[in-house]
Amino acid sequence: MIRKGNIKVYFKNTSILRAIVRQIRSADKIRACVAWVTNPKILSALEEVDSELILTRHKCNKWKRAIKVKFLGSGRGRKKVLMHHKFAVGFRNGEPAFVISGSYNWTKSAAKHYENITVIEDADIAQGFYEEFKRLKKL
Repeated sequence: MIRKGNIKVYFKNTSILRAIVRQIRSADKIRACVAWVTNPKILSALEEVDSELILTRHKCNKWKRAIKVKFLGSGRGRKKVLMHHKFAVGFRNGEPAFVISGSYNWTKSAAKHYENITVIEDADIAQGFYEEFKRLKKL
């Protein structure tokens, strides 16, 4: 892990998973746009807080959990449109407080890949990501 001020960067997959779960559990609520979510540890952490996700429309995202979900994406082949973001905004005391973002897919298989996440503890940056979440939620 690399740390500078209010920014932490993770490259080791076991550290990434622990960091995501820890950040989720530190929040009052989570609003996230993540292409795919299948990791049971992440899903369980999301169920512990007020969570709302925007996911890409894909068969792997069809699970039964107490999490609000909106699906985006359509088409097949060359006309396919994916919601490919990978970010989560964490709220504390009702306000955006941090962002988790990076290449890491929130899936079981991500542990086999070379991935990264960045955790930014900054209200202004978190607000910017939350604005994107709200924009996509309206679609």
